[in-house]
Amino acid sequence: MKYWTRSGHRVAVLCADSRTDPDPSLLDGVEESRLHVVRCHYEYAGRVQLIERIFRHSLIADGKYLLAYNLINALMKTQIGWIPDLVFTTSAPYEVHLVGWFLKRRFGFRWIADFRDPYTLNYHYRKKVPLSRILDRCFEKHIYETADGVVFNTNWNRRESIAAFGLQEKDRRFFVCQNGFDPDDITPVQRATRPEPLVVSYIGGLRGDANERRFVQLLTRNAQALARKRVRFRFIGNGAEIFRETAKGSEGVLEAVDFCSQKALSQYWHGSHALLLLLPPSANYLGWVPQKLYSYMATGLPILALVPDGEAKDYLQAAGGHVIRDSCDEDVVAMVDALRDAHANGRISGVNCVERFNQLMLYGSLTEWMNSLTAH
Repeated sequence: MKYWTRSGHRVAVLCADSRTDPDPSLLDGVEESRLHVVRCHYEYAGRVQLIERIFRHSLIADGKYLLAYNLINALMKTQIGWIPDLVFTTSAPYEVHLVGWFLKRRFGFRWIADFRDPYTLNYHYRKKVPLSRILDRCFEKHIYETADGVVFNTNWNRRESIAAFGLQEKDRRFFVCQNGFDPDDITPVQRATRPEPLVVSYIGGLRGDANERRFVQLLTRNAQALARKRVRFRFIGNGAEIFRETAKGSEGVLEAVDFCSQKALSQYWHGSHALLLLLPPSANYLGWVPQKLYSYMATGLPILALVPDGEAKDYLQAAGGHVIRDSCDEDVVAMVDALRDAHANGRISGVNCVERFNQLMLYGSLTEWMNSLTAH
């Protein structure tokens, strides 16, 4: 939205009620004169919760199709003052693509579906709930058939979807735009000379998966050794509360910080001496990896990473990141010593090559492709 409005485009945003978005700073940098925000009160929230309880194991996994219906209803009652050239639907929640599908079928607007969230597209229908899987797969097939364009976040995801749905490999409607970092949010961090304690921060959402829990268990088992080494691990972001009780008994080695706004997050970036990256086993492709990796690289701080074999691991190792093998048998003292050495020896070598994931550059290629669609 920021780059679109800065380029002179008028943008209308249809979204859920502001109470569902605790971070108004996401609109920082937007040219407000070119932005029209339609906030839709989610009047069906109680019904969705009831449906989830009744059908969770048989039909509807999340109930968000009612949210899409509610957004369409609000949109039909709203006047933005101009006719859009393009409708762009994002991938979270998945069912919001139903809004784009409706507008395309009803009014013929050009429509692009953003599938860059890896938990959408054909990951989404791999549920254990048979009817829900059939419903989601059917809807996804309609998206591919109806949308003027679909954006994926990796070439691998593009190929997987093409194979799963029998799509044309050379169809120019299917575009790849990798996730990236926002250069307005991330700046190189000033290093402390001799940081005491050494603060290692994980910044971003936490899933509570097996990888994360094993790593936290490793830290708690070695809490005394880490305390003597004067090192602290901070987990900052959505889901951090899952480790709050564990942090209480860690002798100050672990700290859990709830989700905070982008502006408030700045103090944690600049209060860190190293950064922690934990990825699930499936996250081995660079474009799949959340923009957290590229944000990490842009700070210039040392990175400690527990990642699976693949592009992400190779990229980090080439850039000088400290990649640990397995959280079960890692030598914690050696791990901390390696981070201190990395901190003392200057910036990681990958700072320059991360520029290709600068959102401004990615936006340029995405916009060029979108313009080519609307020109015909």
